Amino acid sequence: MPYQQRIEGIPFRVRRVVKWGETDPAGIVYTARFLDYGMETLEAWFAEVVGVHWQPFNVDMKMGSPVVHASLDFFAPLAGYESFTLTLSLEHIGRSAYTTLIDAHKDDGTHCFQIKIVASIVDKSEGMKSVAIPAEFRDRMEAYQNACRTAAVGD
Repeated sequence: MPYQQRIEGIPFRVRRVVKWGETDPAGIVYTARFLDYGMETLEAWFAEVVGVHWQPFNVDMKMGSPVVHASLDFFAPLAGYESFTLTLSLEHIGRSAYTTLIDAHKDDGTHCFQIKIVASIVDKSEGMKSVAIPAEFRDRMEAYQNACRTAAVGD
């Protein structure tokens, strides 16, 4: 299995395997890597759901989506070569910011950690000034949020 693999369907999920280099001397994931897992998941979600990769969004469109807040709660350790699934839910959509929750579970269902990331949409040509989420992006975010709610009702 590759180290990261998208799982089809709603909500957005990525299956991940802990690489040896991501662990500390105790054999568990080094604390700083958890935010990397969250950012990798958010980046993949943004490309698939919002419809644009961060590279062209930043370079060609002169926009960005910097993180303005992040928090992380740990529930169970992850060891080298353990696999887990990251699930992204869109908690809130504001004028220029959006809030995601990324929950990670081991294959046996154990909840490992949760990352909350608040990101803002900015115009880089205006000195990183926050701007309204573009309508086409907002529409896709809202559609995703609604699809997740519908899927949750069906569970």
